[in-house]
Amino acid sequence: MLRVVMMLGVLALAGQVQLAGSAMAQDRAAQGSSTLSERLAKRLRDNPERFVETVTGLILGHGTGGGIDAAGIDRFIAVERAAARASALRRLLAADLDDDGTVTAEESAVIVALAAARQRGRLHLGFQRADADGNGRITPSELRRTAQAAAEAALPEAEAAQWRSLLALDADSNGSLTLSEVRDAAQTIQDNGETASAMRRARGAGTGAAQL
Repeated sequence: MLRVVMMLGVLALAGQVQLAGSAMAQDRAAQGSSTLSERLAKRLRDNPERFVETVTGLILGHGTGGGIDAAGIDRFIAVERAAARASALRRLLAADLDDDGTVTAEESAVIVALAAARQRGRLHLGFQRADADGNGRITPSELRRTAQAAAEAALPEAEAAQWRSLLALDADSNGSLTLSEVRDAAQTIQDNGETASAMRRARGAGTGAAQL
């Protein structure tokens, strides 16, 4: 029972993040995002079709009314981080054999011994990292810190900023990125790429003719 309560408490942080994120999202929407991150711009150039597929999933999963705003992107970020927190907690709390909210070295050793051979090293090191003070006991506060670290590793702030930069594709600047705006951006990239290729071919042909 204690284990369930602890997990619910940590997962509730996602709701708090979402509420706080909504307020920040409104500020970002008002300010606007003028530049698509370099990484996402490269993905758009290299594979427009895959880019459209990815962003379409984001809009359908976390947007409303066929579009996604800053608050929707923040919801996506919060959900991804909450999932990482939950996964980290599940692995550790599986070793809380007496359900007292603390994982001891003896309890973790039982779980490591039961694991498949190739998983034992990862589990053992995971328990060691969670025991920040090295006293052989993973306390509730250490569980929370480990879960939060997993969330930040799963979706770092730099990556979150990249997702938020998608609003640079909001062509009408109404604060919501729609499916049609994503498709239009991809089509523009494709058209520009074809034009550039044609110009290179033309220059090459001209150079060849001059040499003749």
